This record gives sequence, C-alpha cells and structure tokens, in this order.
Amino acid sequence: MWTTTAAFSGLIVAALCWRFALTLAPDEHGIPLSTLPRNRWLAAMCAALLGGAAGAAGTAAVWPHQPDVLAFALFAAVSPCLAVIDAVLHRLPFVVAGVLAVAVAIAFGWDALLSGESDALMRAVWAGAAAGAFGLLLWLVFPGKFGFGDVALLSVIGVFAGSLSWAAIWAALFVGFTLAALGAGVARWRAGRTGAHLPLGPFLLAGWWTVFALYAAGWVNQPL
Repeated sequence: MWTTTAAFSGLIVAALCWRFALTLAPDEHGIPLSTLPRNRWLAAMCAALLGGAAGAAGTAAVWPHQPDVLAFALFAAVSPCLAVIDAVLHRLPFVVAGVLAVAVAIAFGWDALLSGESDALMRAVWAGAAAGAFGLLLWLVFPGKFGFGDVALLSVIGVFAGSLSWAAIWAALFVGFTLAALGAGVARWRAGRTGAHLPLGPFLLAGWWTVFALYAAGWVNQPL
C-alpha cells in the first residue's frame, strides 16, 4: 500500500515538474521542449513521468526510514524530469532545487527531533555546504561549462548523500563525475571535435542514485 501510494504521488509530482519544464526557456546550447519532434517529446515526457513514479515507489520500498523517506522519494520523483530538462534545455531550474531544499530541511529536521539524534542532520548540512563550495569552485574555474544550476544540484546531492555517510557523498561525486567524463569523451569522439557541450546534471543524478542503491543494498554503509 505504501509503495503504491508513493508511486501515485511520484507520478503527480513528476507531472507537475514536467508542466513546469514546458515553461522554461533553454540556454544557448539547448532547445525548448516544445520544439522537439513529437516522438522525442513523448519519449521525454514518458521518461519524466514514469521514471518519477518508479523512482518514488522504488525509494519507498527500499528505504523504510521515517520521515526522511518523504524527502528521498520527492527527490526520486523529480530526478528523471531534472535529467530531461538538463539534457534538452541545458539548464537546471533553481525552483526545483529550492523545493528539494525545503523538503529535506523539514524531513531531516523532523527526523532529528523525533529520534533525538542530530548527527545525520549535521553531517548532511556540512556535506551540502562542502559540495556546494566545490561546485562554486568549478563554476569559477570553468565559466560557461559548469552552470550555477549544477552548483545547486551538487549541493542538494551533497545534503542527501551526506545524511547517509561521508563515504556516500565522496562515492556519489566520484561516480557522477566519472560518468560525466566518460560521456564527454564519447560525445567528443562522435562529434569529431573538442567543443561538444554536454549537460552535467544527468550524470550527477545517475551517480547519486547509483550510490543510493548501493547504500540501500549495504555496499556503501560506512558512517564515516
């Protein structure tokens, strides 16, 4: 019952995120969602909606911890839509990052209040700050290639991964940037040039959810 509820809730959240995505303007490297060919538009919509529903349901199924599961499920519901937005429009909206920040603050704060333990909350705050600072450094070093939306996403991932363990945040960053490097190499090889622009968001999200799955399975579970 709980998993089914999470799936329907995730579908609703993903649909709202998709509706919001249709109003966004792309950056100089992207294109509006409305200009996609019909088959690609439908594929993108299905990926965002069905991926959001499946992500929320899967998270609820493997992460029984209350109440922070609500924040994790929300992140899972919007992640596919965020990946589509960044892949097509080449931008990441701050509104979604803000909603996630509020949700995680409420859920983790509530959890700390109920349990009487604040270690995970403080670790999440420090990890989010560290990931955000690292993102700001990359934004300064690579202007035009690393956007401020990527900084916000890194900070959000840092908070979620940091709530699990320090090992999880380092693993999530390592996997995300490794996937991005591999993707950039393939894109440049296919394009035959070095100036190919590749959105980073989908790779960061893939890295985070890979580590989350490994953590839920007990493979990355050292609370360092």
